[in-house]
Amino acid sequence: MDKYKVLHNESITTSASATVSSLYTVPVASSTTVGGVEVAPLSVSRKTQTLLTTIFVCNTDAADSGTFDIKVSSYDASSPVVTKLYNGVYLYSGNTVEFGLNLTLKAGDIVTVEFDIDASTVTYDVTMFGIEMITGSGPDA
Repeated sequence: MDKYKVLHNESITTSASATVSSLYTVPVASSTTVGGVEVAPLSVSRKTQTLLTTIFVCNTDAADSGTFDIKVSSYDASSPVVTKLYNGVYLYSGNTVEFGLNLTLKAGDIVTVEFDIDASTVTYDVTMFGIEMITGSGPDA
């Protein structure tokens, strides 16, 4: 059953000490056991893909502005492919920006909203909306 839902919702405060990011990962099928016995890996798992429809980023800080990037990373442990969708988006204090993406992601893909760190402390709210689609069950082909 496909579900339109809030995929990720987070409030983030940046500081000068570390890189801060908000991320959503498409659920990955997992192996299961029944009564302590391994049932063929991935055989009863649900496969999921996601249609990422919209990302909202709101700068809730009263005085400070900041910048951020939006990236998508493919699920490949040995050599992931990272694509920057938006780079250095500037957001004034008290403003919100909406990104209409309609981007289809496969299981394990990661969407990251990464905030630039500077001397000021800025608070952001990040919300991602989309549809998680069950694309089948059983082993991968």
